[in-house]
Amino acid sequence: MSETSLKLRALLFFYSNANLVGCLFALAGPALLFTGVIERGWLLITIGLYAVGYLLGWRRPEIERRIENTLTVEQTVEQLDAIVRKARPHLTEDMAKHLEKLGFSALPEIESSLKAINDLMGKAKGIAFEIKATEAAFKRLFPEQYASTVTTSELGRGAWERWSEAMKALEHTMTVQAQVVANVDTDNSTLSRLVTESQAAIGSLQAQQASNQLIALSAKQQLQTQELMAAQYRAEALEQARQAQAQEQARAQFKRFIGDGQAYTPN
Repeated sequence: MSETSLKLRALLFFYSNANLVGCLFALAGPALLFTGVIERGWLLITIGLYAVGYLLGWRRPEIERRIENTLTVEQTVEQLDAIVRKARPHLTEDMAKHLEKLGFSALPEIESSLKAINDLMGKAKGIAFEIKATEAAFKRLFPEQYASTVTTSELGRGAWERWSEAMKALEHTMTVQAQVVANVDTDNSTLSRLVTESQAAIGSLQAQQASNQLIALSAKQQLQTQELMAAQYRAEALEQARQAQAQEQARAQFKRFIGDGQAYTPN
């Protein structure tokens, strides 16, 4: 599927009846949270409300399919704008307010927060998040068994490298955690602003745009949670591998100490 087709489908989805009704239903979730009616689980409740509204507003996408097959994204946007411009002079004041756009966009803050997390994930040192590099580093640092010719200095150097990798992973996890906590403060401010904007919306377009941004904020929080979990699990996996390798190293050192088992030969 081409990028143009994806953009057009996204545009048609955002302006579909199902999404509009779903967004209106979803506004009740943050409203209930800020009024103190609900606390825990408000995000799941919001998603559930959106799903209910989406199902209530769904209809067979025959018009969308015809548009998708005949128009590009740019042509669709141009036609929508042209329809709005032509219709606006003939609308009543009450009808025209539903075409007013929201004067606030949380997209820059959302993109900035995600970029900060992604940049931190890309700075992971040693055994990072690239498959080939991870496989190569893991084979080097965690051999299945040691050769009989391995020296004490080689064993010691390997143990120090594994400890160093574990410390790097722990440091990286704590750095990502600190960034997520910093993002939470920004998210709280963004959420408060979006709820205020949604409550002050004078028309359906403003309400829909506020709802879409609330959903985007929710998706962003889920993404950063997944990345935090990836960093945490990486640190835990490295520590478990280090402990397992320490047992193999101890076995190799003991075997080296015993030798062939004939350390003493009686006269």
